[in-house]
Amino acid sequence: MLRPGGILASMTPSGRARVPVAWALYDFANTIFSYAVVSVAIGLWLTDDSRFGQATGQLVQGIAVATSVGLNALVSPILGAISDRGGRRLPFLLFFTALTIVPSAVIGASPALVGAALFAIANFGYQAALIYYDSTLPTVSTPAARGRLSGTGVAVGYMGTIFVGLLFLATGVTTPEAMFLIQAILFALFAAPIFLFVRETGTGAPGFRLSEVPAAMGQLGRTLAHTGLVPGLRRFLLGRFFYSDAVNTIIVVMSVVAVRGMGFTTGQFLLISLGLTVVAIVASFGWG
Repeated sequence: MLRPGGILASMTPSGRARVPVAWALYDFANTIFSYAVVSVAIGLWLTDDSRFGQATGQLVQGIAVATSVGLNALVSPILGAISDRGGRRLPFLLFFTALTIVPSAVIGASPALVGAALFAIANFGYQAALIYYDSTLPTVSTPAARGRLSGTGVAVGYMGTIFVGLLFLATGVTTPEAMFLIQAILFALFAAPIFLFVRETGTGAPGFRLSEVPAAMGQLGRTLAHTGLVPGLRRFLLGRFFYSDAVNTIIVVMSVVAVRGMGFTTGQFLLISLGLTVVAIVASFGWG
């Protein structure tokens, strides 16, 4: 009978148990940002009366989210194609992780408009980093274990939500300013193992060169053309777009609706959202 370390080692081509653990911990780390900043702190911070107020704050939040996501949609396919050509994802992942952590850490100490811009930068980095993180799954898993490791990563990610939410409740942290700083420290701490223990086999240079953009766009065009050869793939991608759009909207506005609109305290909102997260953890283990 395999011990837990043996089971983990059998899931990865390297045979090292720490590799899938390090990979899953990144999901734990970036979900801390998603929950603490996107779902809780930024909406409450922007809609505070000392800044934009509820109506204008929600508008500014929406513009910041739309700008960051739209920019990511424009440039990430090209950057992804470039990383595919070189076989290196971790340098891109490291860059965009830093682009998430550093701006988000100083939002609370910034003027309102600057803070909104910093959030847009951080959210762009977060969305871009997800692309490179997901693309490292074949590096850290065997084909047979890929689905299980992916599901485990999702579940571990949800545990990041529970961890930081309980930490806020246990320490009495309910101000957005404190949440921004704490999540940045935790994100950096739990993201570090993937860069320390995961090794890629690609040998291409990790830097970005403008000369590679035409070839990357050509590769992207071929990929899009190939989607027509797979039955149902385009319908799936279109459906996922609308599904993700609805889910992301809920994630962005739920703290403002609950606290500003329905009168819950920040602590009560944390408890409600953590209860929903427990359900998601159980489901992700079951489906993984």
